[in-house]
Amino acid sequence: MALAKAAKIEAAVCKKIQILCAPACKTAVSTISGIAKSYGIPVTCISGALDKGCIKVCSSICGKLKAFGEKKLNEGKGKLEAKGNELKGSVTSDLNQQKKKMNAKMNTLKSSVQNKINKQNKKVNAKINFLKGMVQNKVNGVKGKVNSKTNSVQKKINKEKKQLNAKKNKLNAEKKKLNAKKNKLNKQKNDLKSKGQKKLNQGKKLDAKLNKLKSSGPKKLKAK
Repeated sequence: MALAKAAKIEAAVCKKIQILCAPACKTAVSTISGIAKSYGIPVTCISGALDKGCIKVCSSICGKLKAFGEKKLNEGKGKLEAKGNELKGSVTSDLNQQKKKMNAKMNTLKSSVQNKINKQNKKVNAKINFLKGMVQNKVNGVKGKVNSKTNSVQKKINKEKKQLNAKKNKLNAEKKKLNAKKNKLNKQKNDLKSKGQKKLNQGKKLDAKLNKLKSSGPKKLKAK
């Protein structure tokens, strides 16, 4: 922004100088020609050269002014940059200090919050452990009662099972006795059947003899 402003001013000054150069040189050449004439020097000898030299010198003033302006501008720019760097360093240093302070505060706050969280966690864990202990005691109590009832029921089941086994053994013993009696009866039946068959066979033989006698008896009676 400063460079643009300086360039604007420089252009305006140079333009004004160029406008004033011609009339100023004309006045200057006229004055010098008058002095030269008083010394007997012909005006035609020096007026043209003076006029050209004057305009050349006058025009070069703008270039010199421009160079001077650029020099001053560069000096100002260098000082401004140095000041800017100095200010930047100061601001950076301040910012770093502020950052350190903020970090220290943040760490302190973070540590404080963490300590509070740890305390809360300890309290919560203590409560949880207490509740867990209570629940576990109740569970153990219920478990003990259930185990006691289970043992009692199991004893009853074992007792009834023993009684059933005793009855089963008794029934098996009676069954054996019945099977023995059945076998004895079957044997007796078979013996009786065998004897009956023998008797039946004997009866059949007797019937055969009787029939034979019956058939031969009438013949013998007729023969007599």
